[in-house]
Amino acid sequence: MLRHPGTALFIALSGLLPAISHAQQAPDFSKIKSSRLGEDLYTLEGQGGTISVLIGPESVLLVDAQFAPLADKLHAAIRKLSDQPIRYLINTHVHGDHTGGNENFAKLGATPHFTKHDVLALGDDYRSVGYPLVDLNNGGSLKGLLEGHRGQAHG
Repeated sequence: MLRHPGTALFIALSGLLPAISHAQQAPDFSKIKSSRLGEDLYTLEGQGGTISVLIGPESVLLVDAQFAPLADKLHAAIRKLSDQPIRYLINTHVHGDHTGGNENFAKLGATPHFTKHDVLALGDDYRSVGYPLVDLNNGGSLKGLLEGHRGQAHG
């Protein structure tokens, strides 16, 4: 019989600490991977949401800006693709891995745009495993998800 059952639990859980601390390491902001999707369309991957880069005849449009610490590396990667100014920045949603670099890109001349409509992000609705994500913290609802699925979100 254990005199202090909590002691056994503490010992068992302390064996997990190295694995937990390893899993919670700081994000790696050192690498940016560029992929060409089309003639003037690219993606940039760093440590957050994937950025889409559309190069127009007079400027560059970005979809999302990832984390703020990546802004300089992202800007350098975009400069390898085009010397056009970055004028437009569209955010798919408000999470920091998509909007963290907004301020830095705004200083470079980009104008961040947020949609004011109920937008269905298909990546959240159509998942290969599990249930769809309904982002209740940012105004999502099951009703909105179902209406969007039926194509009636704005009708």
